[in-house]
Amino acid sequence: MREANIVKGYHNLDELKRLGDYAFEAEDLIRKMLSLDPRSRPDATTVTIHPFFWSPAERLSFLCDVSDHFEFEPRDPPSPALKCLESVGGNVMYPDMDFLKSLPKDFKDSLGKQRKYTGSRMLDLLRALRNKRNHYNDMPENLKAHIGGLPDGYLQFWTVRFPSLLINCHWVITKLNLMDTERFKRYFTPPE
Repeated sequence: MREANIVKGYHNLDELKRLGDYAFEAEDLIRKMLSLDPRSRPDATTVTIHPFFWSPAERLSFLCDVSDHFEFEPRDPPSPALKCLESVGGNVMYPDMDFLKSLPKDFKDSLGKQRKYTGSRMLDLLRALRNKRNHYNDMPENLKAHIGGLPDGYLQFWTVRFPSLLINCHWVITKLNLMDTERFKRYFTPPE
């Protein structure tokens, strides 16, 4: 019965919601493993390096590395790589297409005046995540208490609001074939 359902493309992944913060990544991995086309299914090595298995520290580092990488991409006109990153904005920031609307006022106020953030841009969402992580200790104590500690609480602060952020950024890095670059290869190297 189970195999017949897989062959027909029928599967119910509702139980994965019990995984909480890891549900989106688990669903992504299992959908790939159940692909109707066997050639599209990941091999065992690819499964072991999927973001589902990353620690909160690795997840947060990856998102910050994505931000660092794209910070230097040409913007006017935008490079093809930057266009690829921005193309996932609809998946990440739905329904408002403005990440700033999803952030609490006290957090937005703490972003600072020296840098402007455009709520509809993936680059700015990642920059805000990275900059506040880098200046976490500069935040008021009440804001840190609201957000939670590094890395777990801080990562959860973002992933609760943008559950598909990690998987979409992972897709972008894979799509752009950046897995072997110095910045990203550690995320795509199987454990020994």
